[in-house]
Amino acid sequence: MATAIVPTEEKTNGFRLLSLVIDGGTLVLRHTFDQAIPPKTLCSKLADVEVRTKLNELKKTGKITADQWRLLYPQVGKPDSAKFDISLLTCLLHHICGLNEHSRSWQGIPSSMDISLEADIQKMRLWRNEMSHSKSMSFSDQTFLHKWSEIEQVILRLGKDIPTLRNDIHMLKESSIDPKREKYYQEKLKESNEIDTIRTKVTEIESNVQDIEQKLEGTNIQQQDIYLRQGNLEQKLTEDSVNRDVQQKSISERLSESETKANQLKESFAQLSQVTEDKIRRVSSKLDGLRSMTRLYVEDAHRDEVYVETSAHIKPKETLNKTHCLILSGLPGEGKTTMATKLISEVSHVNSVLKLREPSDWKHVDISKNQFDIIFIDDIFGAGSFDENLHQGWSKLLPEIEKAVSAKKISVIITTRHYILEEAREKMRRLHLFIDENVIVLDSTTLTSAERAQLLVKHLQHADKSCLPGFISQCNSVYDSSFSCTNYRYMPAHNFDTSTYIWGGKRIGFPEIVNIFANTDQLYKQGASFFEKPVAFFKGCMEDLFLEEDKYLALILIWCRPHQELQVNDLMSADIKTTINKFNFELKGELLKVLRKSLKYHSGGFLQFDSRSGKYSFCHNIVKDMVGLVAGQEYPEAVIEFANEEFIKQYVTTDKEKVDGFHLYIEEYRYECLRRKICADVTSSKYDRVYNLCAGSFRLRSTPIFLANI
Repeated sequence: MATAIVPTEEKTNGFRLLSLVIDGGTLVLRHTFDQAIPPKTLCSKLADVEVRTKLNELKKTGKITADQWRLLYPQVGKPDSAKFDISLLTCLLHHICGLNEHSRSWQGIPSSMDISLEADIQKMRLWRNEMSHSKSMSFSDQTFLHKWSEIEQVILRLGKDIPTLRNDIHMLKESSIDPKREKYYQEKLKESNEIDTIRTKVTEIESNVQDIEQKLEGTNIQQQDIYLRQGNLEQKLTEDSVNRDVQQKSISERLSESETKANQLKESFAQLSQVTEDKIRRVSSKLDGLRSMTRLYVEDAHRDEVYVETSAHIKPKETLNKTHCLILSGLPGEGKTTMATKLISEVSHVNSVLKLREPSDWKHVDISKNQFDIIFIDDIFGAGSFDENLHQGWSKLLPEIEKAVSAKKISVIITTRHYILEEAREKMRRLHLFIDENVIVLDSTTLTSAERAQLLVKHLQHADKSCLPGFISQCNSVYDSSFSCTNYRYMPAHNFDTSTYIWGGKRIGFPEIVNIFANTDQLYKQGASFFEKPVAFFKGCMEDLFLEEDKYLALILIWCRPHQELQVNDLMSADIKTTINKFNFELKGELLKVLRKSLKYHSGGFLQFDSRSGKYSFCHNIVKDMVGLVAGQEYPEAVIEFANEEFIKQYVTTDKEKVDGFHLYIEEYRYECLRRKICADVTSSKYDRVYNLCAGSFRLRSTPIFLANI
């Protein structure tokens, strides 16, 4: 069978159309489906008796395959629309999403004038079938532009709520096709052509058999005449007839075998295509998720309304332009993340930036494609304390990132607290990324009085609160007098005890102090006095609330949760009552009623509620820490039992010299309780480090030995 040889550009047109139909079509159909049946209600929707009965009938008629059925009703886990292909999405939209099942648009090829939702879905399905079964993937420019326009209009109608859809389609149309992907489609089309060749040969053999049968019929007529005239040839002709039957049987068996092999090849090709398509979709979905998260960070309208370009803003920008690597360090609340996103918005377009959350995200970055100008890694080695697992993960990838930076393929912006950076640098001395030239330490004590005043005004205006000049001046003056004579500088590299910097608010940078002051009514009512000792104020608030157990209930329950979050659906869980018993709370009423009242009391203040996830959490880390610290003064053993590693490292001490109200001092008779907690944490986390506890100290050891005796 002859094969047409076409120019590479025409094949490229075909691959672009194929990618537009499969990738773009799947995206907008899934978007339409998720709007009709949101992911969080998908499981309950499919469990509905009427829906399941209807889908079961579609399965019996072959409209839903066995593999698709397993995606709808998996043995393990929940159904996920991200795994549905065009065929399944079209079927579900047709039958269970509230569309007109009996519309004529579902039948045949809809008219180009029909722009109903049913027609657009049907058009996407037909285009997908047309591209998948096309004998040639070559399209002239004129044909390509005509088909592209038709498909693009349908995709844009279906995905009208997807912000970057039009831009993504334009980029697909204009950018070059990935050679690897082109080769992938060429191989699949080659396999499909081989199957068609086998089918053609089978058809030719069937035709030859029919010719033989016709000739045999003519021979039988002649044999009858010969039988009448030549009786002596009867036996020989009988034997010839038997031989012909054997030949026909052999040919039939070979034809049947060829058909079986052709079907097997077709099935294998379909399975391979599906597996590959699923892998591409998963990778694309993961990268899309990272892109969306990056946009939320960079396109921050709130940040632009409150951001102040201080003198500290200039040097980081110069460092980034000069070395292509910027490490923003400093104490909590100094505005490292805010400054990073502001710089990114100034030097690059949001589509050319990717924020990585964890080391595994790096595998989605292909430097050779020049997709991104800037890679942003926030709190690279942990948010509150040094995370050994994150450090080990990034240590394997940082040399590769450093090479890309040196080659000016990308720029990198990293944020980390200064004490975490010092601990990490001790273990990465060979890396050029973390040299002093690339590190900018943010220190709000260097802000001028005018810059602090500007920060106060912008935050208060954004929070719709009064910001009269006299009030601003008073707040500024109190803060200045409280910190001008204190040694508010950074800890030496050998001292990672961050808790020594808590008293009087030294642990929080001025930008964060202003943020929580402006956005918390309880703090704003304190006026300028809040700026004298911010953290001490939080501790005082918690001590007052602790006297009213009904109000403190929600705070301590959330603090004791594994991730220090409380789901609305968990209010009736049995472990809540167990937690209350640990603190000997005596509530004035039914537990659930008191808990709901406590949550309502703190919502919008010390607690924040996410209506999307249904979770309560603390408004700020310092509030979270003070809840545990205050409760620990009265119930140290209960606090030790529920405390996480970060809290123990920062606040728990066996040193009498640190009994200052901002540490949880553990007396000697409670050492065994602390030892059991540390052993449990080490075992569950599999850290390559253990705690060593003695009467006068509480520190980390790097030697992988079992916990020493007290």
